[in-house]
Amino acid sequence: MATLTTVYQTELIKSKNTFALWLVVLGAAFVPFLMFLIYMNKWENFLPKPGENPWNQFFIANWQVVSFIFIPFFIVLLCALVIGIEHKSNSWKHLFTLPVSKFSVYTSKLSVVLSLVLFCYLLFVLFLFMSGTLLGILRPKLAFLSHTPNVAGLLQFAGKSLVATLGMVAVHFWLSIRLRNLIQSVGIGLVCIVTATILFQRWENAVYFPYTYTMYTLTGDKESLHSLSKHEMYSLAYFVVVIGLGYVDFSRFYRG
Repeated sequence: MATLTTVYQTELIKSKNTFALWLVVLGAAFVPFLMFLIYMNKWENFLPKPGENPWNQFFIANWQVVSFIFIPFFIVLLCALVIGIEHKSNSWKHLFTLPVSKFSVYTSKLSVVLSLVLFCYLLFVLFLFMSGTLLGILRPKLAFLSHTPNVAGLLQFAGKSLVATLGMVAVHFWLSIRLRNLIQSVGIGLVCIVTATILFQRWENAVYFPYTYTMYTLTGDKESLHSLSKHEMYSLAYFVVVIGLGYVDFSRFYRG
């Protein structure tokens, strides 16, 4: 455990020398900032009805962009950047000359990716509240300061969305390891995202394609907020299976 923790800390430090951390921070701020500009300039179109909580519609507007566009692109780029450190410097063989097991290397890199995804979600929620609060100050008629946001509901939804990303993380984590060319890895990811968008709209069995899961979480029944939906269970299953098989492939492909 001590070795795994040390390797994880080392991988985090290595990630700081890439665009990965900036991608997390800027990515988390991008959608709230974009919606802030839209609400600021078109505020007349977003005036709430009497008794209506403006936070609810604001949350939905942000999550629509995040679930359909941002998160899939973010995961594709993040995995490519974190794994691309070793591909770019051709340092896999150097890693395996160190007194560190392949399991520790594989697990620590996966842990870094998952940590950065979680950090991005937390920052996004924070920026979401900051954006809404600032709108309430600058555009009082939007009534953000007159209502209380559903913090618990937002955090629960964020948690479900995070679970929905796990299948996609697993698949693209393995692809990023297997493909040495970052352009190939990102290219396949972009094709999968476009495919997921088409399948989600036109095919009832799109639930078996992991790149659609954040979309299903967004459009799912609000009654299932306190439990995992079918596609989120599939996401967990994808994660366990693909990560396990990915480690077997990793051990055989990189023999050191």
